Amino acid sequence: MFPAHSSIVIKHISNTPLLFEWHRHDCYELILTLGAVGKKYIAGAVLEFKEVDLTLICPHVPHTWDSSKYSDTAQDVIVILWPKTLFANRFPEFDSINNWLSIINESHTFFVEKNHPMINALFLLAAAKHPLDKLAKLITLLQDLQNLPSTESGYKNGHQLDPRLTQALSYISENIENVPNLTKTAKQANVSNATLKRLFKTYLGSSFSAQVNLLRLEKSQHLLATTRLSIDRVASLSGFKSACYFNKVFKAHMSVTPTTYRFNNLWRK
Repeated sequence: MFPAHSSIVIKHISNTPLLFEWHRHDCYELILTLGAVGKKYIAGAVLEFKEVDLTLICPHVPHTWDSSKYSDTAQDVIVILWPKTLFANRFPEFDSINNWLSIINESHTFFVEKNHPMINALFLLAAAKHPLDKLAKLITLLQDLQNLPSTESGYKNGHQLDPRLTQALSYISENIENVPNLTKTAKQANVSNATLKRLFKTYLGSSFSAQVNLLRLEKSQHLLATTRLSIDRVASLSGFKSACYFNKVFKAHMSVTPTTYRFNNLWRK
């Protein structure tokens, strides 16, 4: 993906329909979209984007954007990609950027308007020709992004997750259809039940069971939005024993039924 002479890949597209394939990268991605509205699907989250959207996506996190109407085109789309190790263990001057990136678990969406200086900075970066100029502009841009108000998808912990907790969460996600219990999950993470409970409380502010339910709901949201599987099948794949119970839990947490949620958020493939 990355050319031999540069650590940064930049794509600037104008007046194009906004419908990306569901994909992921082994790198960071910063994407600016101007002039379109719709839904963005980031891992298990389904989020709205407006006419100005600036989102940073972490490595290995699957994502796509889809405008609300078939005829919608984005005025401008700027995509910037860089390796996850670009700012790691190089120079102490990069510590603040590297530390900031390391605490983002899935994505950050930044609150900016069309006339915000950050938008102009992105266009200048996209127009840069020399690799060193691109790198210098990216460093300045990432330094400035840290000070912008934003909202985060994924685990809002404010610091890096303990590796044991990360392993436990991965195990739960990979086996969500059968809903692994606390003991099995603790064994996979090589910790005691009591330690795993403490990790969930310390880093996520919730219990093991509450987090499992959240992951089940996220899985169901993703399936409802990106597939046309039956509600029964979505319930089963998300670890719910029956469609009736799934409907009850889903409506209690989302304030709408699974069917209504799908109608409002179905990804146009």
